Amino acid sequence: MTGFQQDIFKIVLDRLLIGLLLAMFGFLLSRLLEKHRANVAYRQGLMVQRLEACRTVVTMFAEFHQRYMSWIDELEVLLRKLEADTASSSDIATTLLRWNEVSSVISSATAALIPMLPVPIAVAVGEYLVVANKFPRRLRAGAQADVEGVSFGKPIREELLNSFAKLQATYAHALAEGSLANLT
Repeated sequence: MTGFQQDIFKIVLDRLLIGLLLAMFGFLLSRLLEKHRANVAYRQGLMVQRLEACRTVVTMFAEFHQRYMSWIDELEVLLRKLEADTASSSDIATTLLRWNEVSSVISSATAALIPMLPVPIAVAVGEYLVVANKFPRRLRAGAQADVEGVSFGKPIREELLNSFAKLQATYAHALAEGSLANLT
């Protein structure tokens, strides 16, 4: 092999290696770009799901809050009857049944949505549920069995109103600052 042939071989080999490196670099760059596009699409889909979960939870809690406040009105009437010893066992049973209807709907419906909520909204939901799950001690004797997940004490209307207002304010703040797009 002459010097000229060796130079041509080196040039061809050099160009071939450069082409191979460029092809590998292009392939890796293409994979990186596709991975980034998939990540952006995932985040956008997650943001839509989180926003829908937040809307659903806030809407459900608004309906629940109205039902719960009307139940508290019924409860206050029953407690006045109990103080006057004019309450019948059917009054207690009706109030317990109504409380079970009101409380079971919200806990089962929100259980699947809680993981999708941003942390501040999930905390506000939890605080509201703690306040809403108070159950009067006076009615405990009327309950057939202990009610799970319930603390005993009279539900206080102001606590419920403040907790619900905090939930709504947290949701509005999360929408305004765009934190629904974040994963934390």
